[in-house]
Amino acid sequence: MSFSELGLDPLILKSVLAAGYENATPVQMQAIPAALTGRDLLVSSNTGSGKTAAFLLPSIQRLQAEPTIKSMGPRVLVLTPTRELALQVEKSAMKYGNDLRRFRTACLVGGAPYGLQLKRLSQPVDVVVATPGRLIDHLERGKIDFSRLEVLVLDEADRMLDMGFVDDIKAIAARCPSERQTLLFSATLDGVVGNLARELTRDAQRIEIEAVPKQEAKIEQRLLFADNMDHKNRLLDALLRDVEMVQAIVFASTKRRAPKKFPICCPIAALLPTRCMATCSRVSATARCNACAKAAPRCWSPPTLPHAASTWRASATSSTLTCRARPKTTCTASAAPAVLAAPASR
Repeated sequence: MSFSELGLDPLILKSVLAAGYENATPVQMQAIPAALTGRDLLVSSNTGSGKTAAFLLPSIQRLQAEPTIKSMGPRVLVLTPTRELALQVEKSAMKYGNDLRRFRTACLVGGAPYGLQLKRLSQPVDVVVATPGRLIDHLERGKIDFSRLEVLVLDEADRMLDMGFVDDIKAIAARCPSERQTLLFSATLDGVVGNLARELTRDAQRIEIEAVPKQEAKIEQRLLFADNMDHKNRLLDALLRDVEMVQAIVFASTKRRAPKKFPICCPIAALLPTRCMATCSRVSATARCNACAKAAPRCWSPPTLPHAASTWRASATSSTLTCRARPKTTCTASAAPAVLAAPASR
C-alpha cells in the first residue's frame, strides 16, 4: 500500500515522498489510518518496523487544524527512553513537517544545555520529543505548559519501564489533558506495559505486528588470559594491528584509563580528530561520534556505550573476544565493528 492511500494531508504526503518513502510498512498501514480517527492506540511493533512514521505522521497532521487553546506549549509530546532515540525522532519530525507553515520542534534530553532548550520553549512549539528525566526537570521548574497538548506518544514503552521511568511517565501523563490522544508503541504489550497502558489509555485499539524473524548473529567469541596489565596491553596491541580487523571500538572503565590505551593503537587512531573522547561533554561527544562515523576510522574510543550503538551499525559478521588478566581483569572485543572493553584491574 502506498502512502497516498493512507489519508494523509497533501503537504505531509509531499514531505514523505520527498524523503524517498513509497510504500508503507505493515505497522504504518494499520496505525496511521487508526490514529487519524483520534482513537488511542496500543501498538506492538519492533524497532526498525517504521513505527516512528506510524505515530509522527498522523500526529503532525493534527497540527493542520487551529488549536482551541492559545498557548506556547506543545501540541504533540513524544517520550523516548534515550537521548539518541529522541534526537532521531525529532529529526524525522522536522523532515515530515518540512512543508508546514511555522512548524517548530524541541528536543529535551539530558546531557544537553538547558539554555537552548529553554529558548525553544519560550516560543510556540508544535512537537516536543523528550526523555522522561529531563522533561520532569522542566515541569518542576514550570518551564513547559501542556494546556494545549493533543497527542501523547510513548515510544518504546517497554524500554522506558525497564529503565525505571514508570513513575516519571505517570507523573508526566497526569500533567497532560485528560482528553488527549495516547499512542503507545512497544515491543510487547504484556505484563507491566499492559498495566501502564490500561492506566493511560481509553478504549484503545490494539494493533500487533508480527515480528520479522531475526537472522542469527554470526559472532565468534574467544577468551584470552593475560598474566598482568602489560601482557594484556600487548594482547590489545596485537589485536588492533591484525590486518583482518576492519574497525574497532575501544572501551575503558574510566576516563583516566582511556588515554593510556591509545599509545598502543596510536598509528591506527590517526584518522581521528581526537583520539580519546572520555573527557568530552555529551554535546561535543555526539558531534565527534558523527564525524568519526563519516571518517570510518579503524579504531576509536566513544564516550559512552549508547554513543557507539547509535553511531555504528552491526555488520553481518563480527567476533567477540575476551581477555582476562590475573587478578580479575576483563577485556571484551568485537570486530567489524569491534568492541574492546578494558575495566581496571582489581
